[in-house]
Amino acid sequence: MNRKLFNIYLQLPTMFRTLAINLYGFYRARQRFRGDFKKLLADLNRTQWLSTKRLKEFQIEALRKMVEYAYNSTDYYHKLFIDHGLSPKDIQTLEDLKRIPILKKETIRKNFHALVSKNFPQNNRLLHSSSGTTGEKLYFYLPKYLRWKINYAHLYRFYKWAGFKPYDRRVTIGARVFTRKPPYWVFNKFENQLLLSIHHLNYETVGDYVKIIKKFSPHAIQGHPSGIYLIAEYLKQKKDKIPVKAILTNSETLFEDQRRVMEEVFVTHVYDVYHMGEAVVMAAQCEQHQEYHEACEYGIMEVTNVKNGIGEIIGTSLHNFAMPFIRYKIGDLAEIAKKESCTCGRGLPLKIKRILGRIDDRLMLEHNRIVLAVTVRMAIKPLLEEGENYQFIQETTKDFRLKILTNNFHSKKRRRLIVALKTILGEKANIYIENVKEIPLVGGKIRNVISKVK
Repeated sequence: MNRKLFNIYLQLPTMFRTLAINLYGFYRARQRFRGDFKKLLADLNRTQWLSTKRLKEFQIEALRKMVEYAYNSTDYYHKLFIDHGLSPKDIQTLEDLKRIPILKKETIRKNFHALVSKNFPQNNRLLHSSSGTTGEKLYFYLPKYLRWKINYAHLYRFYKWAGFKPYDRRVTIGARVFTRKPPYWVFNKFENQLLLSIHHLNYETVGDYVKIIKKFSPHAIQGHPSGIYLIAEYLKQKKDKIPVKAILTNSETLFEDQRRVMEEVFVTHVYDVYHMGEAVVMAAQCEQHQEYHEACEYGIMEVTNVKNGIGEIIGTSLHNFAMPFIRYKIGDLAEIAKKESCTCGRGLPLKIKRILGRIDDRLMLEHNRIVLAVTVRMAIKPLLEEGENYQFIQETTKDFRLKILTNNFHSKKRRRLIVALKTILGEKANIYIENVKEIPLVGGKIRNVISKVK
C-alpha cells in the first residue's frame, strides 16, 4: 500500500478500517491459496522425506538452470562471468558455486537494472524492499509466483511441523500499523487471524494485548520474537499463562532466554523459521527442536568465513527469475550445525545450529577484536528485571551507550551493568547509561545492539 492510500486508510473509522483490512486479507488469501498451492504444499511434504543426496541433486539441477538463465538474461551476470573467465558450463556442482563472486547489497544498488532479467515478463513481477534496519533500503524484484505461492508453500510446510495448518486460528504480531489509536489490532476473517501491531506494544499497552489474545483463544502465536517475548515476560510477571499449541517466530534473531520464557508461559514449543524478504533461502526447526533444516527446494545456503564454528550466511535463490540473486550476502551470522542428519528422519539437511544476528550488530573493538550481539545480551539480560529492555549502541571502538527501559533504575544497577559490560569490552571502555521511556523500532523490529563502527 502506498503512503497516500495508507494515510487515507488511517483516517477511516474503525469499522471501515476493519473492512479494508479484510478486503486486503481476502485478496492475499486468494493470491496464496488458490490455484496450485495445495499441490505445491503436497509436493514439499513429500520431497522433505527424500534422501539428502537426492535433495542436493535437485539443488544442482536447479542451480545449473538458474546460472544459465542469469548469464543469458542479465547484463550483470553476463559481464561478471566474462570478467572472471567463467561460463555457465563451469558451474556443475555445489562446490563450483563458490567460483562465482559474492553479491553484496551495495553491488545490487549500483547495478540494479543490470541485475533485472530482460526475459522475465514485467507484469509477473513485484517490486519489494528490505526493511532497511541498517540504513538505506534495498530494492529488488520478485516473481509474483515466488512471492505468493512458493514462499507460503514452504512456510506452511514448516508450520505443519508445529501442527499448524492454513486457516487455523492464529495471532500474528508484526510490523504493520493498523491505527494510531486503540484498539491496536484487527481481525482478518479470511485467514482466521488476529493481527497485532508491534509498534504500539509497550508496558502501558501489553495488558490490553494479553486480554485480546485470551479472548481470541488462538491455536498458535506467530511473529517477531521481541514482541511475543514482551507479552511472555508480562505473563510471567503476573504468574499467568496462555496455553497454545505452538509459537512460530520469524523476522528477528530468537535468543535462548526468550525461548525459555515463551515456552514456559505459553506451555508449548517455539518453532523458529529463518527467511528474509529477498527470498533467497529458508531454514526452520522441526518438532525435534534441534537445529535448522535447510529448505533445499527453495535455495542454496552457504556459511562462509567460518571461525570457531561461526560464519556469514550466503544465499542463492533457485526461483527468482525476475532478478537473480546468486551467492547473495544476506548479512546474518550463524553457528554451523554439528551434524547434517536429524532424528526426525527428514532428508532436508541440518545447516545451522543457531542464528546469531546481523553482521552489522557485531561490536568492532581495538586490535580487530569482535564481540557478538548475543554476548552483549548475555552480559546485560541477567541484570534486568522481567519486563525491562535495552538497546546497546557502539559509537566508537571505545565509546558505548546503553539505553535501559525500566521503571526501577538505581545506582546499584548502573554499577552492575558497567562491571558486566567492561568484562566483555575491556576496562578502557567508556559506557554511558541512560534510562529511557521507549526504545524505537527500526524497520518494524527492536534492535538491541547497534554498531556505528564499520
